[in-house]
Amino acid sequence: MQGNPDQLPETFCHELMHQVLPYKNNVEKWLIEGMADYGNYYYGTTSPQWHRDSFNNTPRNDISWQSGYQHTAKFLMWLDTKFPGFTLSLHKACLQGTYKKQKYFIDKTDKTMEQLWALYRKSNFKIGAAD
Repeated sequence: MQGNPDQLPETFCHELMHQVLPYKNNVEKWLIEGMADYGNYYYGTTSPQWHRDSFNNTPRNDISWQSGYQHTAKFLMWLDTKFPGFTLSLHKACLQGTYKKQKYFIDKTDKTMEQLWALYRKSNFKIGAAD
C-alpha cells in the first residue's frame, strides 16, 4: 500500500467482503475472491485502474473463470445477465454449504464451465451495459 495508497479503499472493502462471506464447504479460492470483488463492485469502492485492468475488455487467453478477483467478478456479472439472480443464489448456496463446486453451474445453467466461459468471451461483456 505504501507505493499505491489510492488502492487502500478498494483493498479494505474487498477484505471486508470476506468477513461477510463466511462460506462453508470447500468453496474454491477463485470463487471466494471473485465473490469478494463482485460485492466490492456493488457495495464497496473500485478504482479506475481496477476497471481498466480487467473490466470492459475481452479476457485474454491466459485468463479464465478461475483467475479470481475482477476476472471472476465480471464473469459472475455476465452470468447474472443471462440467468437473473444467479450470483445471489450462488452466494446463498456457498453460505449454506450446498454449493458442490462446478456442478452448481451445470445444474443452474445446463452448461459446463468451459461452455459458459466460451460464451462469456464471445460476448465482450461491458460493465454498465446490463448491471
